[in-house]
Amino acid sequence: GVVGRCGTLRREPRRRVRVRVRVSARGVGRCARAAARAAWWRRAAAAMADADKKKGDAKEEKAEDAKKPAEVAPKPLTPWKRLLKNVALLEKSVAKSDSLLMLRVLRQTAAFRRRASAADLLRGIETCVAESPRRDQLAKWVRAVVDVEGAKGEADVAMEPDGAGAGAAGKGEDAKGDDAAAGAAAEAEEESKPPAPSDTPEVEAYFQTLVLKLLAKHSLSPELAACAEDLVRHGIAQNRRSLDWFTAKAYAALSQAHEAMGTLSSVRAELLAAHRTACLRHDKVGQATLLNLLLRNFLHYNLISQASQLLGRAPFPEDASNNQYVRYLFYRGRINAIRLDYADANADLGQALRKAPTSTAVEFRRAVQKLAIVVKLLLGELPERPIFNEPDMRGPLRPYFEITQAVRVGDIVAFNTALAARGEQFTTDRTLTLVLRLRHNVMKTGLRKVALSYSRISFSDIAAKLHLESPEDAEFLCAKAVHDGVIDATLDHEAGHLTSNEVVDLYSTTAPQEAFHSRIEFCLDVHNEAVKSMRYPAEVSAADEEAPPKEEEMTAESIAEALEEEGDDMDEGPL
Repeated sequence: GVVGRCGTLRREPRRRVRVRVRVSARGVGRCARAAARAAWWRRAAAAMADADKKKGDAKEEKAEDAKKPAEVAPKPLTPWKRLLKNVALLEKSVAKSDSLLMLRVLRQTAAFRRRASAADLLRGIETCVAESPRRDQLAKWVRAVVDVEGAKGEADVAMEPDGAGAGAAGKGEDAKGDDAAAGAAAEAEEESKPPAPSDTPEVEAYFQTLVLKLLAKHSLSPELAACAEDLVRHGIAQNRRSLDWFTAKAYAALSQAHEAMGTLSSVRAELLAAHRTACLRHDKVGQATLLNLLLRNFLHYNLISQASQLLGRAPFPEDASNNQYVRYLFYRGRINAIRLDYADANADLGQALRKAPTSTAVEFRRAVQKLAIVVKLLLGELPERPIFNEPDMRGPLRPYFEITQAVRVGDIVAFNTALAARGEQFTTDRTLTLVLRLRHNVMKTGLRKVALSYSRISFSDIAAKLHLESPEDAEFLCAKAVHDGVIDATLDHEAGHLTSNEVVDLYSTTAPQEAFHSRIEFCLDVHNEAVKSMRYPAEVSAADEEAPPKEEEMTAESIAEALEEEGDDMDEGPL
């Protein structure tokens, strides 16, 4: 064969030859670029084909969705239906002896109380509770509330089925089809069937608890005390552990009624006996509720020593509800603050603020925040400024903001002015005693600024700057500040002046290590509390695992709603 110049080959058919092809570098580059260009076009064509296919699938899905009937959002339960559902769930919890179902009923009751009226409650009592003298008495109390509502014009006492209002609202939508009319007719027929009256003691106690909330809402203290005493006697007579939830609420209502009537001390012996019985029966709900009621009773009459002894001898149960634990932290923080234990008081109040419900319990959070601000100032710290700018806190915390400004600047004149102008508010908030202790903190703050500004200053000048009466008072104040470690200085009694020492580098001391240790300890405490508060389901058989009942399943939305409604009792009950 013959090798051409550009790599062409002329072949001869009769001989085998070895051919060497010589190709230049430029030719190799052209071939590579051509191959890459062809591959790119193939990938582009495949991508365009996939995009066209996806567009076609999307159009088909939209056409199918348009043919499907629009999904109708489920209607919220009416107060009557929710009440019937709670009663059925309550009977189921009693039959199965399931405390979690009982707790679920109590959580869902808040939604019924927000939307229901006294007429709805009266209808439930007459329909769901078996005939007895106690049922007649409950109906009598509710009718008294209905009369009060009618006199005030707050509600319409004429009772009509829940489906009637829905039918009146939908008169202009009759043209939508016969299906909606058929559904409304079926719903009205279902509501017209009254459930069978129940003679279960728990159902009767449940309705009596609702009557307690209704009487407390309308400030009918004598009727509230009578109804609570009747429920307490009923719980003691039945001696059923499933009634402990309702008996605890009855004691809370009894204490609230006597506090409103000014006779709170008359129920102290009864509360102590009930707490002792709850401890013997291992009634966690009763222990937590009664312990908080006793602490509130002692604090109402300023019996701080008795309250401190009760805290030391009666531990708080670990399995109690979050609301009761938050109240306990608030009472313990107040007691520690009065007993000069400001560090523990600050920790308790901070934890109470973190655990308190955010969407409800506004008054409770205000009370805790007021006390927490004063305790922080007594510790020598300054509260964060955004606390005073919150919408729910701006007005009520205005007096405490003025006190904070005076303490921050160290101006005793501004402090005395704010104290004279806001003294009544501090007395109402029961923080006047703690605010009066801040006078010494204001002086220490002013003295600290003076010590930082002057290397040596006389006691007379200190008295003039801090508005003290005499140089002797300034000397005593300086001696106390040096002893407490507020300032690092030396007193010269003969020369009559204060000499400040050199400022020591903070990072050469153990203060950063102590602060870091406190933060680590706080994080560990939060982790331990989270682990303790976890709930684990009870062991069930394989048959129960295969077919769980649909009624007990709770979606994420229902769990979130239940947790949100759990905080509603913080505003209704005692702080």
